[in-house]
Amino acid sequence: MADRPFTVQDIQWREVFLFTQIFKAFRIAIRPSKMLLALAAVLLMYGGGRFMDSVWPQRYMDAGYEARMGMPPFPGSAVKPFASLASDQLQNFNAASKCVLDVNWGFPSGVAGSVVRFGIITPIEYWLANKAYFTILFSWYLVVWALFGGAICRIAALHVARDEVISPMRALRFSLKALLSFVTAPLIPFLMVLFVGVLISVLGLLIYIPFVGPILSGLLLIVPMILALLMTFLVIGSIAGAGLMYPTIAVEGSDAFDAVSRALSHVFAAPWRLLFYSGVAIAYGALTYLFVRLFVFVTLAMVHFFTGWFLAGNAAQTWTMMWPKPRMDQLAYGPDWSGLTLGGQIGAGVTSVWVYLAISLLASYVISFYFSASTIIYLLMRRKVDATEMDSVYMDQEPEQVPDVVPAAQAPAIARPQDKTPEATA
Repeated sequence: MADRPFTVQDIQWREVFLFTQIFKAFRIAIRPSKMLLALAAVLLMYGGGRFMDSVWPQRYMDAGYEARMGMPPFPGSAVKPFASLASDQLQNFNAASKCVLDVNWGFPSGVAGSVVRFGIITPIEYWLANKAYFTILFSWYLVVWALFGGAICRIAALHVARDEVISPMRALRFSLKALLSFVTAPLIPFLMVLFVGVLISVLGLLIYIPFVGPILSGLLLIVPMILALLMTFLVIGSIAGAGLMYPTIAVEGSDAFDAVSRALSHVFAAPWRLLFYSGVAIAYGALTYLFVRLFVFVTLAMVHFFTGWFLAGNAAQTWTMMWPKPRMDQLAYGPDWSGLTLGGQIGAGVTSVWVYLAISLLASYVISFYFSASTIIYLLMRRKVDATEMDSVYMDQEPEQVPDVVPAAQAPAIARPQDKTPEATA
């Protein structure tokens, strides 16, 4: 019998072009379970920042104004560090999205520059401007990021690997049990660099030895150079593989050291493949972000229009002062507090709660997409580097509920001896 002819329809395109797996990230990230977890993370991070702005002494904020590259680190009307940081990061993110549409991937004005400013430069500049403030704030962010980011990675891992959907509570239980690993994984490279830096500093103390100190420092300079080379590999590998650490713990059920080890090995084993996957995820994520942004804008615009459809005169003016007309390029707004009565100000405050809750869905989607795409990229990199199939994932079996009482229908029948009556005698 002749073999069946091979056709184009027989090609498994997702196996040929593995990067197309990343396109699953949108429908995975947009699911209510992950959006709910991401929204909780956004609210906790925003609430923590607002709390810090309200309780931090003003004199310590003022002390950091001139510490950021000789320019004010808190621009415009935002006199609070968190509010200013959030504004700068939003500008960086929007700039990255615009550069994707403009097909400008360069540095420093393209996508690469915007991503580096968002993830590295801006946070470091703000930390340098006010170290105490942002050490506390970023520590809070790390805990929130670990708890909810780990849960999102767990949901995404089971969804991609086994097409299994778990509840947010079950994912949170998993991340809570592994919370120490999720928290410490990003810190381990930093602590290792700090430890090696201390060793180099100790070697530098040799110069204090009279006469022979400078000679020894010159002769042993090769040791700090080797250590610095190791530090460079560690820093570059950790930054490039930072997005693989949480997925490692979520997929493998391992600890922080394994997460760092696998992230570094995947970065240096296939750096160009990781760069390509990351580029695809950034481009696809930017396009889907703009789609979600359009969705939110249309929703808000319709609510604003139809709510004020039949309003006229002072009522229409009051409504506009309570909530200015939404704009696609500027969803955030500020009510005209000075022109409102007390009732109007209260109404504007309540309105802003609902409007900003809808706007926060954008940030929720970004977080959900980041962790979902990172999990897919980890599974793809693991398949390339470790030759492990994508459907292999650690299963955390929850204890089965054993009924206290055996149902009557399943209870074994126990034979009972029949009563014997003595035979009657004649």
